[in-house]
Amino acid sequence: MRRLSAADADARLSEFEAWRALATSSADLHAADARLAYVFIRRFELGLRAPDAVHLAMARRLDATLVTFDRRLARAEAAFGVAVTIPET
Repeated sequence: MRRLSAADADARLSEFEAWRALATSSADLHAADARLAYVFIRRFELGLRAPDAVHLAMARRLDATLVTFDRRLARAEAAFGVAVTIPET
């Protein structure tokens, strides 16, 4: 979008990576997650995108809380019994 210089973008990405390394953990995608994501996507009234559905399925399997600014995704998370946190802005 060219709103940041390349140097500023690199600095911000470095800050994000440092935060991510300290505050988050990674998880592998399982075949069962993909199957469950397909079930979630078929709930058309929720308007889920495929990546969102995969994250929901993984969070459900891991009994993890998802953090999102996306209110539509937060509503879907609640529909599937996944814990959600919406950060204050």
